[in-house]
Order: sequence, then C-alpha cells, then structure tokens
Amino acid sequence: MKTHDHAEYVSPGHPDRLADAIANGIVDQAQWPLPTPKQPARSLVGIEVAVHDNTVFIDGRIAQERWENAEYEEFPHFPSIVRDAYKEAGYNEAWGPDPNKLEIIERVCFEYLSGEEASIRPYSDDQNIVIGYATARPETNHLPPAHWLAHHIGNRVLEFRKTSPHRFGPDFKVLVDITDDGGVITWRKLVLSIQHAQGIDMEDQHRTFLPFLAEALSNVEKSGLAGAGSSFSPSHLHLNGGGDFYVWTFAYDVAGITSTTLKYRIDADGQRNLSKLENETYAGGPGVGAWQSISMTRRIFPAGNVYNDPSINFFESPTYIADQYWAKIDGQRSKLIDYYIESVDTRGN
Repeated sequence: MKTHDHAEYVSPGHPDRLADAIANGIVDQAQWPLPTPKQPARSLVGIEVAVHDNTVFIDGRIAQERWENAEYEEFPHFPSIVRDAYKEAGYNEAWGPDPNKLEIIERVCFEYLSGEEASIRPYSDDQNIVIGYATARPETNHLPPAHWLAHHIGNRVLEFRKTSPHRFGPDFKVLVDITDDGGVITWRKLVLSIQHAQGIDMEDQHRTFLPFLAEALSNVEKSGLAGAGSSFSPSHLHLNGGGDFYVWTFAYDVAGITSTTLKYRIDADGQRNLSKLENETYAGGPGVGAWQSISMTRRIFPAGNVYNDPSINFFESPTYIADQYWAKIDGQRSKLIDYYIESVDTRGN
C-alpha cells in the first residue's frame, strides 16, 4: 500500500521545547525538593510556561503534602531551572538570549496538598490525546518511517551545528515529507528551518547542509531503509527563512545578456487586498509604491557536479547552462513586496 506521510522534529532550542524543558524541571523539583529527601514528595503541579525574546513567564499552582506548615522556602528554584534549560539547549552570549540575562516573571501559587484533594486527584487531570502506532520495521526502531526520519535527521543536524556554533543557532525545525510504497521510501520534500548568523544566505546554507544530509540519508539506506538515500536529490531540500532577502534567478540568451535588473515595489499596508488588482498589475495604484530598480550581480554558474559530491550522478549535462543573477533588497522588514526580473540582450530585447 502506498501512503503519503510527513512528520516534524523540533530542536531543544525552539521556544516550545524550551517551555517544555522548564516545566519538566519544575515538576522534577516539586517531586524532589532540595535538600533531596530519601523519598519523593507527593505534589500536584499545574503550571504554564511561555517564553518571548529574553523573558520567561511562569504561572499556575504547585501543591505539596510537605507544605502543611507553609514551608515554601525550600521551593522554588525557578531561576536556576530556567537558565539550565536555556544553556542545555545551546543558548549563550553568542546566541541570545543570554541565559544569565533572562527576565523571569513568576506568578505561581504555592499551597498545601491536603489528603482530601490528593485522594480525588491521584493523577494529572490535564487532558491530552496521544496517537501513534508501531510498525514491523526494525530499521526504524518500529516507528513510522517519516517519524523516525524526522527524529534521526533532527538529531544529526543538532550534532552538526555544534561543529559550527558561530554560524548556526540552537533553534531549528525539520519537516519530512515522503511516500512509502511497500516499504520503499520516496522523497517529496525535506524542509529545514534553522537559526543562522547574519550574512549566511540561502545558497551558503544549501552548500553546507546538502552534502551532509545526502551522506546521512545514504547511510540510512545502507542500514536498511530502502529509498531513503537513493530517492533524495538537491531539489528535495527546501530551506525556510534562509538568510537575508535575496532574489535570484537564472538567465541565458543565445545573443548574450547585457543587463539583468530586479524591479520591486512596496505595498502600502502590507496586505494583499483580493478585491483589488493593485498588486496584480504593472500599473498598480494608490495601494502600492513606485517601481524601484536594483542591478543584479552575475555569477557564472559552474557546470557539472557543483557540490563535488560523488554520490550525485549527473548522468546528462546540458550543452548550454544559464548564469545566476542575484540582488539583495535592504532595509525592509514585515513588508509585502511585489517584484519581477528584467533581462536585456545585446540586441536590446
């Protein structure tokens, strides 16, 4: 049976995982308050954690059977729990927020856990639905292939970024999109969205991650997951949020090209009004700005195996190959931009 499957991996540096790690640390601390006793304390913990920029919000309620006489002094250790979670995820002075400069806002109610309440609430009553299934595939540790691949690739990227901590940050996501036909994997898309230093453009990220991912997936296939490496090609890798706002294209003309120009304009309110055609036509209107021009930089695109990866088989090379042209749009943030590219050949066309 042929199925279309996708799964996601979220790194420990992602805000969702940071909040989870902080909450887990608080639960552990509530069960084993310092100084650590021989037996865990019976506790009821209901908290919410949110992170934003360099601020961490913690609210909710913690009730514990040892607090009958209001011995709340032994708890909490929120600052150390929060900072440890950020440090373990990979945040530091270079990749903010700096764990030592976080603002921690705590609004937690501490109460005694009575025997009556404990008897009617013996387990966590937070509601959730957990779904999943096991497979008869030992090569994926009996997990569905998409889920196993997402987790495996995510862990590989996590280790890989540690070799270049100045270039790539701790916050990233991996999205796996595959088809599974009778146990043979075919790639549809592999999306990587990773925090990166300023100036690292999308092409640089492709050159960094493509050989690494191709090798990792080739090894996965050698370990028994058919198609994981052989069906993967450069076109399957998509980078989300890859660097500054660069526009690039390929252009070729038999007569030769004299200039390639990026034309762009800024929308006035940052929204595409579907009831109007201002964004859809060259003439525009009051809702869009005037067209602006940026001369695009030419890069002679190399022929052959541009990644120098022997595992990629370029079985047929073109007679002619277009050159790459690129331009960067500076100074724009949270804007809707219309753009097109204009090339002129040696005959003025």
